[in-house]
Amino acid sequence: MPPFRRIGILGTGLIGGSFLLALRRLLPDAELVAGAPSEKTREAVRASGAANRVFDPAAEAPAAALAGCDLAVLAAPPRVVCRDLPALKGARIGLVVDVASVKGSVMEAARGLGNFVGGHPMAGTEGVGFGAADPDLFRGAAFLYCVPPDYAAGADRLDALLALLGALGFRCIGMDAAEHDRRLALVSHLPHAAAFALALVAALYPFRHALDRTMMLTIVTAASAPVAAMTTMFAAQYGRDVDLSVGLVSATTLLSIFTMPPVIALAMAVL
Repeated sequence: MPPFRRIGILGTGLIGGSFLLALRRLLPDAELVAGAPSEKTREAVRASGAANRVFDPAAEAPAAALAGCDLAVLAAPPRVVCRDLPALKGARIGLVVDVASVKGSVMEAARGLGNFVGGHPMAGTEGVGFGAADPDLFRGAAFLYCVPPDYAAGADRLDALLALLGALGFRCIGMDAAEHDRRLALVSHLPHAAAFALALVAALYPFRHALDRTMMLTIVTAASAPVAAMTTMFAAQYGRDVDLSVGLVSATTLLSIFTMPPVIALAMAVL
């Protein structure tokens, strides 16, 4: 298979950082380039020794920083991926793959980018940021991938990508973007939204005491969490105002710092 000698990762949070650490372990001689918007994160990546080069995407265009990479991994939210993809058209990159949880809008933004493959690693933890990154995060996890109709980078490169992902521990499953978004709406997005409804119902009706305490605490915790990712994913999936959703993400995340602890403490005392 074509070797991956130089790999770029744009975004080094939980998923991107885990890719970086796993790739360094798997390919000790490869040149790994990492981009992170936060200076604190860039310092942490440098300190880890996992990347040969670390850059600030606000100061250096990703298309230039990732030029010459055999593979570029866009490990950012859907809105950021959609913003960055058009600038990569014509860049000297072998393959481009993203890890966003919504595929319809991303695939549309990648239209005309013949070396793009949509991806979604079904892995994660409650942690965030590079500090939570784990090179073993992907072992046994599914990697859903979508090959667009205008893909033109060759079967050998796609096979090499799937082999690399398999070596990182993934089980690769191919599907089209519409099918991906339909399935994820049912198995990921809908359950989170349902937690809010369940918490409300359980709070309003007397039969809440008949539910298992652990189940109730789980529901309350999920419902008290910031709307964050769910808001942005629904906005991207259904063509709504993504910018507004990002504002809600910021506001609710900050608010949850103060509201979640007392809500959970109260639930533990009452349930």
